[in-house]
Amino acid sequence: MRRTIVIILAVASTGCGLFDGTNVTYEVQHYKGQCFGLFVTLCLQTRLPGETQFLNMFQTPEGFQYEWGFTYVIDVREEPVDNPPADGSSIRRILRNVVLKTPADRGAPFSLTLTNRYETIVENVPWVFTVHGQRDFTCLPPVDCDGLRAELAAGSTLQYDFRHPASSDDPLVLDAWTLVQQP
Repeated sequence: MRRTIVIILAVASTGCGLFDGTNVTYEVQHYKGQCFGLFVTLCLQTRLPGETQFLNMFQTPEGFQYEWGFTYVIDVREEPVDNPPADGSSIRRILRNVVLKTPADRGAPFSLTLTNRYETIVENVPWVFTVHGQRDFTCLPPVDCDGLRAELAAGSTLQYDFRHPASSDDPLVLDAWTLVQQP
């Protein structure tokens, strides 16, 4: 009898929504990474404190205003989503607090691997490209910008070596690119 009551309580507690979520702290990288879901976009790069690898966070927490060139420690409330859509998350994330916001060193280098098979990188004006409509970067000599244009037109996957500009409002600076894979 006692065993039956425990089972009934366990089913009731999960089925009635008594579990209302948890608070989680994330570290957020100073740049986004390309991610593939329903469509190709840029995602936050996050990890739990103490972990070494950053992973894609497909859904930006509600209320979080991310800025490129800053690392963050954020406190997030994670709540289960009842009957999530097929292409949606089963977890709702809500910003509780920005614990720490620290600017990355100006000129700090980082690398991203991006594919242009979906025409997600476009040249808006000569020498200035936009990635997923979210972040601009410049391509200036001595970088082979004509070669970059040709690889983008072919839909290639490239590794980009960027650095942060002197001002966070300026485009990222492209120092080099390397072909990773042709379409």
